[in-house]
Amino acid sequence: MSKLLMSFIFDAINWKLKIMKKWLCKICFLWENKNRTVVIFLLVGLFVSLGFVYVLLVRNKRLNKENRLLQRQYEAVDNALFRMEEMQKTYLQYENMKKIDDIDLKTETDSILKLSSLLDDKKKIVVRISNAACVSCIQDFCAVLFQYFSGSEIIYISDYGSAKELFFMKQILGIENQVYRVEALKLPIDKEKKFYVFIIDKDLSIEKFFLPHYEQKGLMIYYLDLLKKTL
Repeated sequence: MSKLLMSFIFDAINWKLKIMKKWLCKICFLWENKNRTVVIFLLVGLFVSLGFVYVLLVRNKRLNKENRLLQRQYEAVDNALFRMEEMQKTYLQYENMKKIDDIDLKTETDSILKLSSLLDDKKKIVVRISNAACVSCIQDFCAVLFQYFSGSEIIYISDYGSAKELFFMKQILGIENQVYRVEALKLPIDKEKKFYVFIIDKDLSIEKFFLPHYEQKGLMIYYLDLLKKTL
């Protein structure tokens, strides 16, 4: 519809310009023959036509701007839907994970401990931070997470290779807790290199698997509200 309107505007402008060209020729002829009254009348008509052309040009510019804005909005929605679909596929593929091995974790001082040593009678939130994951997703989720739970309720496990990388990551995310390191949790989803969260109990059973994304803050809050009722 907008393309048809723009085509109409261009045709109208061209038509007006052709008429104005003819008027200019007539004005020059009449001026030479001293028909001043007719010349003034034609000049008034010429200025009115110029005003009409100006209005059409402004309208065309505004339509172009609106079309570009609509195109960007459409692309943003399309990209968001695509990412949501990909997340849903990942979730459906790995939602049946029920148990995790009692893996070895490396502390920030490079000592080794078992995952089970961090667990007690109360369920914990495990935040799995991947070096290849979306940084904005991790930042936004952690910012909301800090408002819901204390550090003692959360276990951070990253796949960062060095303590130096881990230090800078903690500074960026504002994490004050110990962040443990292990290349793989021995869960199938680890191969996806995504940022994910789940709940774990002392028997190493896991539930409430979740893939946070920065464009779905409402879903993050819903998930954390759900965890608040569970823990």
